[in-house]
Amino acid sequence: MLRLLACLERPVRGRVEVDGIDATALSARGRRGLRRRRLGYVFQNPVDNLLGYLTVDEHLELATRLRGTGTASSELLAPLGLGHRGDSKPSGLSGGERERVALAFAAAGDPAALLTDEPTAQLDRTSAHLVGDAVRRLAALGHAVVVATHDPELVAVADDVIELVDGRIR
Repeated sequence: MLRLLACLERPVRGRVEVDGIDATALSARGRRGLRRRRLGYVFQNPVDNLLGYLTVDEHLELATRLRGTGTASSELLAPLGLGHRGDSKPSGLSGGERERVALAFAAAGDPAALLTDEPTAQLDRTSAHLVGDAVRRLAALGHAVVVATHDPELVAVADDVIELVDGRIR
């Protein structure tokens, strides 16, 4: 479902609309541009979100530049406990820090929607709480946030819950 919402795959039936745009009517290039400008996506493996040669700050600058929103949002790092890691590259970060940087990278530049796949799966409870708080803050600011998770604490704070069982909505 996340891959459909992120325009990484096309639906067999129906359509996917992102920020008022029918993504299913777009070419592959058009969908790629839509993803770049309007969607933040956090893969289940956070390393898939990060470029090994960029620092944390450079990741945020890249996201804001691609989304055309100007300067980087460094205020995303402090609430995630990463304010001191701006000069670090992914190889110098722990797995939990990479997960949180991937979230900050996806959220930078004011995307219309933030899609996350198991954002707390690799985190200790303290870091998971930071991610949960960040997700709630983004939703409160008006961002559409979709979280695929098995974490009961994230499920408990969701406005709406859709449960999938064997690929079908329960």
